[in-house]
Amino acid sequence: MDWKEYESIVIDECERVYGRSHVRRNVFIKGVFSGTKRQIDILVDDIERAPGDKIVYEVKYYARKINIKIVEAFISMLKDVGIEKGVMVSEKGFSKAAIRRAHVGEESIEVDILSLGEWQQSHSPLAIPYAGENALIVSSPFGWIVDCDGRGFSLATLYQRGVTFEYAVEKLREWMYLSFWRKDADAKTIKDLLGLQKEKSLPEDAFVQVYEDGDVTVRKVFVSWYPTPEVTVFRDFGEYIGFAVLFCPEPVLARDLKKAILVMRRAIPACIRDETKGREGNESQRVIKVSIESHQ
Repeated sequence: MDWKEYESIVIDECERVYGRSHVRRNVFIKGVFSGTKRQIDILVDDIERAPGDKIVYEVKYYARKINIKIVEAFISMLKDVGIEKGVMVSEKGFSKAAIRRAHVGEESIEVDILSLGEWQQSHSPLAIPYAGENALIVSSPFGWIVDCDGRGFSLATLYQRGVTFEYAVEKLREWMYLSFWRKDADAKTIKDLLGLQKEKSLPEDAFVQVYEDGDVTVRKVFVSWYPTPEVTVFRDFGEYIGFAVLFCPEPVLARDLKKAILVMRRAIPACIRDETKGREGNESQRVIKVSIESHQ
């Protein structure tokens, strides 16, 4: 295989994930700072899942690992063309310094780096976290994964691809979790739930901001002794209220809040029913039915 064949495979995968009409190859965009046309291997734009979003894919079919200078040049090019998201695809991998530079140090620019196999895997099946019969079909935001190990306090956790949950919490301090509130007499609306949580779980010295953003409600909580701000995105799904709770450093709050909002907007409510009861056979023949529920 040569670099042209490798790039064609990456393009095919982009078209499979985003749709052919959203993928362009060998695009030239005039740089804001350089004033010169910058060549882009693959540009994905007008994405149906996030209208107006753009992602640059840079294909590197090198015989050795990508070093930090190449990653920094890619970040510089993204800034020059005014695009905030970029993916470098390299079959030989990246140096430790290159990996760290891709994931750390930029507040508005997001860069993901992976091999073709890793990229295919990261765009694979959707996760379906659930509690009882209530479920959400969710997909991870750019550069993150959905981990369906709720760890006893949530339905699922989301954090940066390539690190462990513990590292995301303790070192990056950048992660979120998903949960449900099944409507009852105490809280039948998002407004009710906000009041209930304020009364029972928020510290008295918390500074709270709440606002509507289309079909979701956003609450920002700032507490002096919290390691990071706590931001929650609520969405009403009919029988229950789903919410994503985000923790991240303030310099990347605006960027990561977009991720949390996108997770909730993309989420599709579903119902999970175990139809094994009354059937003959063992547990290996268990039948689980997942159906999409309307919440209009």
